[in-house]
Amino acid sequence: MTLDPYKILKISRDAPDEVIRAAYKVLASKYHPDKNPGDEASARMMQHINDAYALLSNPIRRSEYDRKSTGDTEPPAPKQPHSDSKRVTIHCRNCKRALRVAEDVLSAPERFKITCPGCKKDPFAEPRNPQSSPEESRKSVINCKNCGQSIRVLSAAIHNPDRFDVVCPKCNFNPIPEIADLKYTQSTKSHNKSNYTIHPTTPKYNTSNIFEASINFIKLSFTGFISFIKIAFFIIILIGGISSLFEFFSKNSRSYNNNHPPTEKTATSQPTPAFSQPPQPLPQTGDNTASFTNGVAPLSIKTSSSGGYHYFVKVVNTVNHRELGSYFIRSGGVLEIEVPVGTYEIRYASGKQWYGTSYLFGPETTYSKANRNFTFGFDGYQYNGYTIELIMQQNGNLRTSGIHPSQW
Repeated sequence: MTLDPYKILKISRDAPDEVIRAAYKVLASKYHPDKNPGDEASARMMQHINDAYALLSNPIRRSEYDRKSTGDTEPPAPKQPHSDSKRVTIHCRNCKRALRVAEDVLSAPERFKITCPGCKKDPFAEPRNPQSSPEESRKSVINCKNCGQSIRVLSAAIHNPDRFDVVCPKCNFNPIPEIADLKYTQSTKSHNKSNYTIHPTTPKYNTSNIFEASINFIKLSFTGFISFIKIAFFIIILIGGISSLFEFFSKNSRSYNNNHPPTEKTATSQPTPAFSQPPQPLPQTGDNTASFTNGVAPLSIKTSSSGGYHYFVKVVNTVNHRELGSYFIRSGGVLEIEVPVGTYEIRYASGKQWYGTSYLFGPETTYSKANRNFTFGFDGYQYNGYTIELIMQQNGNLRTSGIHPSQW
């Protein structure tokens, strides 16, 4: 390379690895061919940036370049600890292997060249990634969001990309895509001309039956009037009976109070009763409290079977804030319904043990809602709806928020 890699990355010669990496990311995002299509100057500059980063990110090549550029012919010999120093046991900070080193090394480790025989790294250097728990040590295969290369990364890095420094070996960019809790896609349903919900037609009447219909109307009206008289008479009798009972108990209560004067009662604190409702059988997927019958736009809600969590989904109209309907979905089940045209909010409760619609999943119930509203409409040819996946996944586009039970 004829150009100075330090000048290309715009850093000093004593810049640490973190500064080199940060400078590379800034310049690469500026001159990347995807952001400058057809620009040959940007393509050449990107090649220089890649070459400079490849050289300076390699400690051996960087050291060799620094010696040649400053005129040094031989690398400085690392200082060795005194042979008569007392030896102590340390543990490598990268692989945790036990090492025996001279005591002089502990006072100034940067003055000595020590290499761990296990991981071939400096045993005093900080590990590149934070210590991972057994759960975080699992790896997953993802596709780089920039070049599409398939690579294996820690599963924890997918959900916490800020804690890990992951670089794609093909394009040298961060390969981890942005994720969200859930995902939704639009769906459609062909318009049925026989459905009069949106476009009603004028019904045709048979004029030959008008006289018969009038007679039936008069009979129904007379029957209704008689039923009304009966109901009113029953209500009057019921009110009179209730008044008599109330007067009777009032007299007895006054008589009892006269013969038994009130006594002072000591206040005692009552413990909060524990949740003691018996669990209920799990409803089937699709069991609901909906009262509408004019659904036309498709709505599909998918759930995951992992974890054994069931869902109780509520659809709320955003205009009048009234509940359109609530639906139970078993773990791993798929709800397929049709809703009226309008804009709705999706709320859902989840848990493992079902206690009925009053208590839902008991004290363990978690309440959430989607952070966007869903508009179901008709474009003149088809009804537009949605497919919602209540599943954590990569490339998700639907965020959710926890809500208080009072907002449910």
